[in-house]
Amino acid sequence: MTAAGAILSIRDLQVGIRRKREDQAIVRGVSLDVAPSEKVGIVGESGSGKSLTMLSVLQLLPSQLQILDGSIDFSGEDLARAMVEVQVHQLQDILDLIAADLTFL
Repeated sequence: MTAAGAILSIRDLQVGIRRKREDQAIVRGVSLDVAPSEKVGIVGESGSGKSLTMLSVLQLLPSQLQILDGSIDFSGEDLARAMVEVQVHQLQDILDLIAADLTFL
């Protein structure tokens, strides 16, 4: 569910590796809302999931990783379930990713 007025809403995002027996979550329980024209910075310790969270939003996760659970709502569309090409370009126009380690890209 999107917070009222949010252009981007992430709820209970889990990112990880899907395995036959049990999924292995790397990022767990990320939730945040971004209002139109609001600027948000995500900060945290090394390895806390900042970059993977944003790569999930942009649908740029490395091939071995995927969104395991949760929702990423952008302008009324759940990006965790389906991605429309136009939305990717819209997101790239409004989001910036500054990563300390670019070896994963």
